[in-house]
Amino acid sequence: MAFFLYMEEKPAKTRRLGELLLEEGVITEKQLQTALDLQKKTGGLIGSILIQTKAITPLILIKYLAKGKVKAKLGELLVAIGKIRPEQLKNAMEYQNEHHEKQIGIILINMGYIGKSDLVQMLTLQSRLLTEDINALISEIDKSIK
Repeated sequence: MAFFLYMEEKPAKTRRLGELLLEEGVITEKQLQTALDLQKKTGGLIGSILIQTKAITPLILIKYLAKGKVKAKLGELLVAIGKIRPEQLKNAMEYQNEHHEKQIGIILINMGYIGKSDLVQMLTLQSRLLTEDINALISEIDKSIK
């Protein structure tokens, strides 16, 4: 009788955006620490905070999300594209936590921060970040931001 040992591959670890930007020299340790301190005080997503503190631009955030090395979060995409302000995302996330809601997009619509078409556009972008030619997508995003 033979015994076989099957080893499951562990899923690739999702990297933290701040650590990735630091490792690649996009931000300094001081900029990351400032953003992390702000995050502890006010909440919010690190990408949005790095944009707010001018450590990175929205395009840099999208490029790193597009590389697939970090998870593209809907709220960060909305802030990066300029559809909502960081404080609006913070308000929606606070509501999400207080009311145990799961879908941030629906919360943002109900709060009047975005429309249904904005949500569809961002969900499409989020999906495309996972599936399409990254260079072509970044070029398209770059044109839409300018």
